[in-house]
Amino acid sequence: MGLCRAGIELIDEHDSDLARDTARRFESRLIELRNEVLDRCQPNASPDPADVARLRGACNDLALRITHAAVAIYKGTALLHGHPAQRLAREALFLLVWSCPNPVIDCTVQLLAATC
Repeated sequence: MGLCRAGIELIDEHDSDLARDTARRFESRLIELRNEVLDRCQPNASPDPADVARLRGACNDLALRITHAAVAIYKGTALLHGHPAQRLAREALFLLVWSCPNPVIDCTVQLLAATC
């Protein structure tokens, strides 16, 4: 969630209508996912493992989309060593594979292939 928030803020800092609109759309999706996560964390909740994997996959997907949008919006500058967009994109890729069980990876791959 923090990585998503940082990416949205970076996108929103760009001086373009496209960036501002993109940031708002991502913000809306982040709020939806945050609410889902909070619902699953209630003391009386007993979430289904498949639902948890789906939710984790959705969070990974959003992080990838946000950070890649930031790289696209900032263009070539975003790939420079010190630019925050490249760091955020690397972190999103790290989170994608770090400690992710197979059901989460499966969900992520399905989401990535959904628009093909």
